[in-house]
Amino acid sequence: MADGVEKTATGATSRVTLVALISATVLGIAICRPFAQDMQNTFVEFKEEKQTRTYDLRTVIIIEPGKFVITETVIDSPDVTRFKLKVLDTLRPLCARPVGSYPAPTDILTLGPPDMPVQEIEVKLLDPSKGGANYRLKVVSWLLPYFGIGDKSYRCNPPDRTEGEEYVDHRNVILNGTKNKIIFDCNRGLIGELFDEQENDYMNIRLYPILNGTWVAGYYNGVCRMVTKKDPYVLE
Repeated sequence: MADGVEKTATGATSRVTLVALISATVLGIAICRPFAQDMQNTFVEFKEEKQTRTYDLRTVIIIEPGKFVITETVIDSPDVTRFKLKVLDTLRPLCARPVGSYPAPTDILTLGPPDMPVQEIEVKLLDPSKGGANYRLKVVSWLLPYFGIGDKSYRCNPPDRTEGEEYVDHRNVILNGTKNKIIFDCNRGLIGELFDEQENDYMNIRLYPILNGTWVAGYYNGVCRMVTKKDPYVLE
């Protein structure tokens, strides 16, 4: 009898455990599906040839109906990221060189034939307002010879950090992208950028009109539709 009771109890326990496991699995599926759908609606992403621009809907701050602030992250494509890391590692050693112009090494042009003239790398001494009259900031800079990428500069002797910290910060920006706070006025066809010193000064930000058919209009239309759930106003 003891064995019989034990077997029955064990069987009952097994059945209860199995039922609980099945219920938990079904419940887990029911919970995960909406979560996955929510994640898909968390970001608005625009992929381009050389970079990806992402807007995080969790950061939206409503200023007034149709007008809001949102965080934008711009990150380079993998090929451009590798190129910029190579540029960084090329500029940094030039801090040891005298002021002057130096030819860019040919093996640095990893994005194919340049679509802009290849400029020389410049080593300069600047006079920043901070640091005192006797302080000279040494900077290595180069105009990147690919359209739409811009230039790259490296501070050799930053006044507010060590050179090693400067190098790490440069790498982090290349790898993680840049973050900006953007204001969209979807009822008036306007857009602007919010700088750190203007963090809570939403009403005095300089805004610019969105012209239909421009690349900015694509970001504006997509973000406005996701946030306001309606078509925004765009100037013709």
